[in-house]
Amino acid sequence: MPDKPKHIRYRFTQSTNTLAHAFGKGGKVHGTIVSADYQIGGKGRLGNSFSSPPGGLYCSVLLRPKLPIESISLITLAAGVACAIVLERYSGLSAQLKWPNDLYFHKKKIGGILTETSPYSNQQHSISYVVVGMGININSALDAFDENLRGELTSLFELTGRKFEIQTIIDDVVNELLKCCHELEDDKEHMLTLWRKRDFFLGKHITWWKPDGSAVNGYALGLKDDGQYQLQNEQGELLNVLAGQLRLHNSISC
Repeated sequence: MPDKPKHIRYRFTQSTNTLAHAFGKGGKVHGTIVSADYQIGGKGRLGNSFSSPPGGLYCSVLLRPKLPIESISLITLAAGVACAIVLERYSGLSAQLKWPNDLYFHKKKIGGILTETSPYSNQQHSISYVVVGMGININSALDAFDENLRGELTSLFELTGRKFEIQTIIDDVVNELLKCCHELEDDKEHMLTLWRKRDFFLGKHITWWKPDGSAVNGYALGLKDDGQYQLQNEQGELLNVLAGQLRLHNSISC
């Protein structure tokens, strides 16, 4: 009998993604969950830290997707859709998704996603697993965050005035994530449509900060089928964004 997915829980850890990588290397199965009440070394995108005080949802899911290598980047988008669907269900409000990995309500960030993969195998022309880390402010009070971040953030508690059972939300998010990832194999267009209807940037004046530190200003045209984001620069050229950061023009991003 093959192993069944397990939910491995910790009171605190450095990073649930780091633990999920270890479980991936150790052969744990698709759908294995690692969660913690809080992280003391939470990881964000582009090497940034991710503030993870008690009261938030911090979990990583180990996936072994049956996807071509060129579609792996879509898993981050699928995770965003999964989180948005669940948070909308609990809050009764509409979420927005900021390419590639952030969740927003009312122009304030409520969570983020960090997707990491095992090393690429030249022999098998594939990767053996994907780790999807999700951090969402659920019962978090804003005074738990650094003072300079408080005006940029929100939580499910701040939006609704209610406290929630975090483990129940984790189960719901993971179930939705597994459905969205399965949909990537069979009906990618439906998942992309769900993402596009929540696009935070669409039609707005934005700045693309490239990995080399240079900046391009333009207008957001939306998500392409391959997961890249398209903008039109101020000279009218169409540019495809695969790496770097997108921000609203003249804004500070948390």
